[in-house]
Amino acid sequence: MGTGKTVFSGLNDKVCWVAGGASGIGRASALALAASGARVAVADLSEAAGKELVDEIAHGGGTAHFCQTDVLDDDSVRESLAAVVGRFGRLDIVVNSAGKTSTDREDDFERNLDMFLLGTWRGMKAGIPLLQQFGGGAVVNVASIAGVTGSIGPSGYGPAKHGVVGATKDAALRYATDGIRVNVVCPGYIETPMTASFAPSEEESRVLIEETLRVPMARWGRPEEIGAVIAFLASDDASFITGQAIVADGGLTAR
Repeated sequence: MGTGKTVFSGLNDKVCWVAGGASGIGRASALALAASGARVAVADLSEAAGKELVDEIAHGGGTAHFCQTDVLDDDSVRESLAAVVGRFGRLDIVVNSAGKTSTDREDDFERNLDMFLLGTWRGMKAGIPLLQQFGGGAVVNVASIAGVTGSIGPSGYGPAKHGVVGATKDAALRYATDGIRVNVVCPGYIETPMTASFAPSEEESRVLIEETLRVPMARWGRPEEIGAVIAFLASDDASFITGQAIVADGGLTAR
């Protein structure tokens, strides 16, 4: 049980469904939750990456299961969550971290809204009734600093992330008396497969972070740093926190 990392309270044996759990921030979240003793359902399209993570968690003494899931499909999300309840007998935590940016099509705006906003909404729509059924729990969504500032990134990405922040706050108000906390993490520039193309070389990376963006901490964030925030928000250590957009960006938006 656990993987030797930071342990947050109240997560032991909790059942967590992590959308986009096979890579990037989702993967780091799954590892952080497992480190605190949670049973983790890795919900992702990639079976190979998902099962590799499940094996890694198992080798660390944790419990994990892979659920092939397409967050663009209502039925897939609903069936994935139902399968988790069927396997583990309950659901306690929903993490919505899936995302693949569309950048080169005429309908990028619609595609990015479908992936990032509606994909998150599908996880909440199918997951929250199950949390209600089992007496409460936590939802942690993943947005971006583009959800709290303007964005000149891919078309629709910023509006989608703003929508995730808004949907989080609405759900937090709606379900507070059901014992369900809903929060959203807004990462800055994190080293993940999705950001790898931003700065292909080490020097380009340094210039982007230190000179172009001027990140006060002068470095990229690491996925495990965001995973720890997500595990904290899912845990009993955050028991009086709901409806909040938690920014983790090395100080970038403090300027």
